[in-house]
Parts: sequence; C-alpha cells; structure tokens
Amino acid sequence: MIAALRQVYTMDKRSAGYGENAKAGIVTLLQKFFSWKWSSVVLLGICLNFVINLFLDFKYQRPPVSFSVEEYVNAIIGAAFLLEGSRVISGLLDTRLPWSTGVKRRLLLQSVSQLLYIIFALNILLIGVTYILYDGEFASPDLLLINICTVTSVFFFANVDTAMELYRHSKHQRVTSEPLIISEKTIAVTLGATTYVIKPGDVCYAHHQGGSVIIKTTEGRNLVYDQSLTVLMNLLPSSDFFRINRQYIIHRGIIRKYKSADYGKIEVVVGNSNNETLTLIISRTKASAFRKWLAAD
Repeated sequence: MIAALRQVYTMDKRSAGYGENAKAGIVTLLQKFFSWKWSSVVLLGICLNFVINLFLDFKYQRPPVSFSVEEYVNAIIGAAFLLEGSRVISGLLDTRLPWSTGVKRRLLLQSVSQLLYIIFALNILLIGVTYILYDGEFASPDLLLINICTVTSVFFFANVDTAMELYRHSKHQRVTSEPLIISEKTIAVTLGATTYVIKPGDVCYAHHQGGSVIIKTTEGRNLVYDQSLTVLMNLLPSSDFFRINRQYIIHRGIIRKYKSADYGKIEVVVGNSNNETLTLIISRTKASAFRKWLAAD
C-alpha cells in the first residue's frame, strides 16, 4: 500500500514538473513573440495597411474598405521584408563600421543605406505584386502616395531600432569607461603575538633588521613581516614604493629631500609623521631608476 502511494506521489511530481516546463516554454515563446523584433513587424504592417487604405478612401471618396485579413497578412509580410532588410543592413555595418569608429559617420551611412533599400525594395515589391497577382500596375499618384506612407513609416521604425542600438552602445561605453576597481592586496604582519592585516597605503617604509623585515606604518608602529623584501615589494604598488637598496623600501610620500653623493650615489632624507628622519643611500646602479621613478609622479 505504501509503495503504491509513493508511486502515485512520484507520478504527480513528474506531472507537475512537466506542467511547469510547458508553462515556462509557453512564457518564453510569448516573450519572444511580443519582443520588439517581432511585435514591431506586426505593428508596422497593421499601421501601413490602415493608413494607406484611409488615404485612398479619402482620395477616391469611397466608403471605408471592409476589414480583410488577407490584406493585413500581406501588409505584415511586406513590413517584415522591408524592416528586416533594414536590420540586416545595420548588422552588416556592425562588423564593418561599428559605432565605436564614430557615431556620426555610422549614423549617416546607416540612414542613407536603409532609406535607399526601403525605396528600392518597396517599389520592386509593389510592381512585382501588382503584375503577378493583379496583372496591372498602380497609377502614378497612388504609387507616390504608397511610397510616401510606407517609406516614412518603415524608416521611422528603423530609426527606433537605431535609437535602441545607440542606447545600448552608450550604456556599454559608460560601463567600459568606468575605471576598473581592483581589490587592494593586503599584508599580514605581526606585533608580538598579534597578527594584523594592513594595506599598502599603511606602509611608510620597510627594512631589514636583525634578520627580520620590519614595516614602519604611517601610525608609527613597527610590525614584523615574515617574508622577504622582494615578496613585500610585489605586494606594493610600484608607482608609490621604490626599493632603494638591498635593505630598504620607501614610500614616495616620506621623501623630504635628496642630493647627489660620491661615486654616482644619491643621499635621501626620509621622515614619517612623527618627525623621525632617516638618511639613506641609493646605490649608483639604482640612482637612474630612482630619478625616473620620482619624475613619473
């Protein structure tokens, strides 16, 4: 009995799962159908058929044409042919002349290309349909009227597409132009039995002392770093810190003055916030790099 109930419960769960999947599929299909890509085609076809018939009814003083599903379907197909062709042109330009190469140039070329395509494709479509289906042709005034209505409407919808593209491009530009924020590296140091985590900005200078690396912080504390100066230098931004010799790494902000010394060396006086000063010697081999580092400020 219990086994039978379990089987029924499992079947109910599977049925519910299938039902949820079917609902999700229907929702996805509806979202795609009502997206701008497809809804714009349907809307354009309906508007074109309605407006053109309205103008022709007014011109010939005839009663409104009765609703015809066939006419609207044909108008939607024609709208798809014209609008999707304009979108193909936009897609081709994305690969050959992206918006990043210049908005004005791309906008001008895209607008001209789409306008010429709409005019050419529309008249080919009108002439072809009237000859094939109706064995005749539109009168010149009617053809001009249809051209004005259709070209204006399709070009307007194409420009809506263009505006959406420009919005996406500008949004992408804003995102990519924002400075990349990189998480600052941290340094684990000790003071007695306590371990502290400090940031590079907290370091005043570091040096060898009694076989250990001592970090002098901006607060004046002496903290022990259990790695080498080389490892520490890799954690510090090179724009702010310089290893002046085998014994010392200093921060740019603590340099008080410097002068040339014997044999191409440089004598540097550094001091912290507690007005403690220290005179250090930069070797001849590092003197040139030190001057370039300072000049890069």
